Amino acid sequence: MDAFAGFVPTSTHFVGTNLVGEQVIVMEALAMGDHGVYVWTVYFLGIVFLIGLGLYPILSLRNLKRKLSKDEDVK
Repeated sequence: MDAFAGFVPTSTHFVGTNLVGEQVIVMEALAMGDHGVYVWTVYFLGIVFLIGLGLYPILSLRNLKRKLSKDEDVK
């Protein structure tokens, strides 16, 4: 089966042929058929979560080192 059997190329499918048409295609892709708000919200929350997972050990180690240095100063 040909994956592009029903594809009819128009001037808006090619970069640089119709700048206004290209902007419309990008906006339609970002809107994702009226589901874009939900999809982009989940992407944003996922990225924030992954950044938090990366920062948590770094900040915890920094806090632990700070506490240990305070304990050494007290002795």
